[in-house]
Amino acid sequence: MNNRRSLANSFCVVAAVLLALAWSIRAAAEESVDEANPTQSAAQSAYNSKPICKSERVIGSNIPKRVCRTQAQIDAERAASQEHMKDVNSQIGRQTGSGGG
Repeated sequence: MNNRRSLANSFCVVAAVLLALAWSIRAAAEESVDEANPTQSAAQSAYNSKPICKSERVIGSNIPKRVCRTQAQIDAERAASQEHMKDVNSQIGRQTGSGGG
């Protein structure tokens, strides 16, 4: 039971690190896009800068915290999370497939 809990905690930590990395990559990409395309459309600019706020529960607490992100950040987080889960699933598949029985 402790191994499962430890593994779940490890996945949460890795996911949080990947989300932070995705945010920083997205911010760097937005800066390079802004420099490359100064005539960005108003709709695209609003998409990248308008905050969307919602209450989210923090892991380990029942007290919700107000979190604001742009739609672009939400999309980047979703893509990073999906990529991470693909990696984790492929690693689990390799571990269980090679173990035999």
